[in-house]
Amino acid sequence: MIFFTGLPVADPDDEKEREKYSLMRQAAVLSAIPGFLVVPPVVGVLLGRWLDQRYHTAPWLLLVFLLLGFGSGIRLTVRTLQQVREMQERDK
Repeated sequence: MIFFTGLPVADPDDEKEREKYSLMRQAAVLSAIPGFLVVPPVVGVLLGRWLDQRYHTAPWLLLVFLLLGFGSGIRLTVRTLQQVREMQERDK
């Protein structure tokens, strides 16, 4: 039985089915990348604006948290691409 993020997935019998499942797993993992590039910077902007309003430090905290958001988005993207590469090597 194959496990993908903790959920059991049917183990295909023939090579063609195995390749199909492999491509679907990779597509599922890669589909998260756009969210990784959008959500962390947006959260950083919202948090930075709120903190700037609270502590009257505009625009410094907004810029700091925006950069942190971009950095975390890039880090998540790189980790995801590494996971996909490992999945490809494991499936060969």
